[in-house]
Amino acid sequence: MIARTACPDAIVSRHYDRMYRTPWDLEDLVDLAEATGVTPAAAQAQGVLDLSTPSGRLAARIGAVVARNETEMRVERQVLGHRRRRESGRPF
Repeated sequence: MIARTACPDAIVSRHYDRMYRTPWDLEDLVDLAEATGVTPAAAQAQGVLDLSTPSGRLAARIGAVVARNETEMRVERQVLGHRRRRESGRPF
């Protein structure tokens, strides 16, 4: 979730994938960056995510889709693990 202020001075995160976990989060970030002219920055990233260019937005969108997939895969593993524990009589 993006915290909105009147006009942010910076948009900073540990890593870009922490700024958005879904494609919808990314589109909010793109809108915010365009509206304010602020370029997002990440402390542990190599390079700058330039959301003002089509190539930068494409790279970010690919990253958002990959992040969403990772979230879905994690949920699937957790559900499967819970089911296996339940079927074997072990507690959660």
